[in-house]
Amino acid sequence: MEELFGSLTHDQLIEVWPQVRPLLERAVQHSNGEIAVDDVLGMVGNGSMFVFVMMRKGVVITALTVEFITQPGLKSMLIRLLGGSDFKTFWGKYGNAIEQFGHDCGATRMTALTRPAGARMFGQVAGMKPMYQFIAKDI
Repeated sequence: MEELFGSLTHDQLIEVWPQVRPLLERAVQHSNGEIAVDDVLGMVGNGSMFVFVMMRKGVVITALTVEFITQPGLKSMLIRLLGGSDFKTFWGKYGNAIEQFGHDCGATRMTALTRPAGARMFGQVAGMKPMYQFIAKDI
């Protein structure tokens, strides 16, 4: 089985966007209006977001987006969106490369915005743990 993995350039993302968009659209539905799926193209284009994909035989199986958040005490790599299937295989094979990418970009922590089921999955697969609760109110 031919399997490919990597962070996509803007041009590469445009090429596979018809496959990636529906995967990320499902994740965007749970983003509470913070991001629209079509924002991803612009953010990758301006270098503020990165998209990693796993492909098998030319088909995108998993897509994950990351952004970098710089705070006074540290820089973190934020997993913003995750879509597709076979995340356990994806992270098992490529999680270290994604973490190394974050480290190479100056991040010292990896975070994720996720729902409870996602938090459990990231805990099991990526060794992440709850650090604090994020609460919000529309004003």
